[in-house]
Amino acid sequence: MSVLSLQDGIIYGPIDSRRLGKSLGINLLPTGYKLCPFNCVYCHYGWTDKYWRRSGKENFPGVDEVKDALKRGLEYARECGLTIDYITFSGNGEPTTHPQFARMVEMVWVLRNGLCPSARIALLSNSALVGSGHIREAIGRVELPIMKLDVGSQGLLEKVNQPVRGTDFEEIVSGLAMIPNITVQALFLAGRVDNSTPRAVADWQGALERIKPKEVQIYTTDRPTAEGGIVAVSDERLEEIALQTAELLGVEVRVY
Repeated sequence: MSVLSLQDGIIYGPIDSRRLGKSLGINLLPTGYKLCPFNCVYCHYGWTDKYWRRSGKENFPGVDEVKDALKRGLEYARECGLTIDYITFSGNGEPTTHPQFARMVEMVWVLRNGLCPSARIALLSNSALVGSGHIREAIGRVELPIMKLDVGSQGLLEKVNQPVRGTDFEEIVSGLAMIPNITVQALFLAGRVDNSTPRAVADWQGALERIKPKEVQIYTTDRPTAEGGIVAVSDERLEEIALQTAELLGVEVRVY
């Protein structure tokens, strides 16, 4: 079974999401290749074709282009009577790498309020750029920021997420701790790379104690992965991690 194909446009869905109900996706990334600061071993889009760096030379869609595409998508959904629970920044890599991400957030607010006021705005982010103040400010404008943190140490970050050179785990944790009301999402895996061991989970929980998220979501892989030899974690182990984490943090921890 092969990995999933990249999104071939700016707007996709609405899709049925386990976490978000009916979600209309916004892809701010190029459509011809996967661009990301991470190269996660479990990614269902496969390996990263091109690591993101602050070059500003990538083929990102412009604000007006995204605005027009989203307007068409929302108008079509309204005409067809389609329910949209969330308008979600996601797509072919990391949404916050778009050089005008903050403007995109403000534009989506305006369109949402006018065309689909019952929908909320969500972000699925790998958290790679939260060390930047202007990125944190933009994320703070999103109603449901779901921020990835799969590991609790630099060593496992490099094994599981394989970030672009220079990515610092402590900077990610400190950045997440400065964004209020975030949901932290983690994927646990076993096999050649394993972040579900007692030590790995304890380190991850220690990072969460510093971040203080409002909610935690955990899951395991159920799709083809970029790396071979990746094994799903059992439901029993996920439930054990969830119970321990909820008791430690005093917040809801959901298993998906």
